[in-house]
Amino acid sequence: MNILLRLMIFSLVTMPLFADCEDFDNQVDCEGSEHCEWHADEGACEDEGHDDHAHCEDFDNQVDCEGSEHCEWHADEGACEDEGHDDHDHGDCDSDEHVDVNGLILEYNGVEIYSQFEGYIEGVVELHVNDVKDISIHFLDQDQQEIVIAEGQEDCYPLSFDIADQSIISISMEEGHEDHDHEDEHHNAFELTGLAMGATTFSISIMHDGHADYTSMPIYVTVNEECVGLAGDINDDAIVNILDVVYLVAVIIGNDVWNNDCQSVLADVNNDNTVNILDVVGIIDWVLNGRSSITEVEFNKTDSGLSFDSDGYVGAIQLVISHDENFSYQLTSKAMVSDSKTEGNSTTIIVVYPEDGEIFTSMGRFDIESVFAASSEGYIDTKINIPSTFKINNAY
Repeated sequence: MNILLRLMIFSLVTMPLFADCEDFDNQVDCEGSEHCEWHADEGACEDEGHDDHAHCEDFDNQVDCEGSEHCEWHADEGACEDEGHDDHDHGDCDSDEHVDVNGLILEYNGVEIYSQFEGYIEGVVELHVNDVKDISIHFLDQDQQEIVIAEGQEDCYPLSFDIADQSIISISMEEGHEDHDHEDEHHNAFELTGLAMGATTFSISIMHDGHADYTSMPIYVTVNEECVGLAGDINDDAIVNILDVVYLVAVIIGNDVWNNDCQSVLADVNNDNTVNILDVVGIIDWVLNGRSSITEVEFNKTDSGLSFDSDGYVGAIQLVISHDENFSYQLTSKAMVSDSKTEGNSTTIIVVYPEDGEIFTSMGRFDIESVFAASSEGYIDTKINIPSTFKINNAY
C-alpha cells in the first residue's frame, strides 16, 4: 500500500516535467519547464530552439500581417510587428513637421499618365494581366510645384497604399528607383502589377508619426486581358525585324506613339518594366544573332561634331545636347537606324549600331547634357573627351 501511494505522489509531482511544451498555455508555466520557450508573437509554448512558425516581422505586407493573430501593421514603417509592440528607431523625425500636399502626378517611363490636384483628375492608369509597371510619384504643393523632402528625412514620411480589391492589382514599394533615361532617382516609386481582369481603386498616403499627413483620392485602375504576341514584334506583322527597331526608336525619341498598350509590353524585351535603348539593342541582337561584347565607349567632342571610339560593336547610343538656335547638325548615315528630335534648344539623338565612329557632324557650339551607350549585356561605361581649346564656327 505504501509503495502504491508513493508511486501516485511521485507521478503527480513529476507530471509537468514530462508534459509537451505545446501543452502549456501561459508564459509562466512554459518558461518554468526545462527545454521549453515562450513565443509571445504567437502566444504559444514550443520546444527550445524549435521554431517553425511565421513571426510578425516575417510578414512583408499589410494583408498577411493583419491576417495573423497577435500581429499589427505599422504603415509609417512598412513593417509588421507584435501587437502593442514598437521598438523601431524613428530617428530625428519631428512630429510637428508636416507636409502640405495638394495633389500628385504619376509617371511611367518618364511620361505623366495620371494627376490629381485639388479635386481635379486627369489621365488614366491602365495595364494588362501579368503586366508590371514601375511608376514614380511626384507630390505637388498649392502652386503645383513638386514637394521635395529634405535629404535624410525620407524615412520620416513613408508611403502607404490602400487597395480596394487586392485580387485585381498588387503594389510593392521600390527602393531608390533610378531611371537611366531621365537622369532621375525616384525615392517615391512603386511597382504596379495586374493580377486579373477588372477595375479597382487604390489610394496613396504619406505617413508621419503614425498617422497620414496626406491621403489621395481613390485612383482608378483598369486591368485588361493579357497581351499575347511575339516579344519584339511591335508593329504586329508576325516577325521581328528592323521595322520594329525603327518604330521603337521613334517612340523613345518622341517622334511617334504607341497605337495600343500591348505594344509597350512587347517592346520590353528584357522585362525590366521600362522601354529604352536596352530593348532596342535586345531586338537588334536577336535580328543579327548577337555581336561581340564591349566594355567602354569614349566620346570625342570637337568643333565639327561628335564621334566615338570603342573596343567592339556599340548596340545603341542615346544622348541629349543643348545648343542655340543657330546650331545645325547632320546625323551619320552609316548606322542601322538613326533618329533625332529637337525641342527648343535641346536635341535628343539615338543611333543604333553605328558602322564607324561618327555620330553627327555639326556647325555651331553644343554641350552634351547626357549620354548613354548600350550593348546586349546592358549599359556601357562612357567617357567624354573635350579638347582644351574649342574652336567656334563662323555660323555661331
